[in-house]
Amino acid sequence: MFIKINQYSLRQIDKITRASLITRTTNDVTQLQQFVHGMMRVFIKSPIVCLGSFILAIKLNFKMSLIILVAISIIFLVIIVNMKVGYRFLKNVQGSTDKVNSNIRQYLGGTKIVKLFGREEYEVGRFEKQNEELFVNVRVRELISRIK
Repeated sequence: MFIKINQYSLRQIDKITRASLITRTTNDVTQLQQFVHGMMRVFIKSPIVCLGSFILAIKLNFKMSLIILVAISIIFLVIIVNMKVGYRFLKNVQGSTDKVNSNIRQYLGGTKIVKLFGREEYEVGRFEKQNEELFVNVRVRELISRIK
């Protein structure tokens, strides 16, 4: 990831904030690990079970195999729709995480100035607002994942 970031053009670097880059290099690695772990079941075990069930259904009863084929098709469509909806919520969570990290980075970089001007309460309020947005987006994403 570090090498990839170094290959970005100046325009790309200006477009993506530093907080976003930090978030993406730390949070995205964790997300990728969780994704790979979860997808091992979905993309390896599930197709094998579906194929095996379909083959056995054909051997036992051809009409039953057609019912299973229809069921598999419906499940496949539900998975595709779920992934499209989930991606939208994932983008919201990523954006909220970027905002919280940006706020923390700005605050830590200017702690002395914030204290000098007595703006601690303002900064806490700003952080709480962004953190609440992140919390809501994460909760929505969790609810959507439970529906799966």
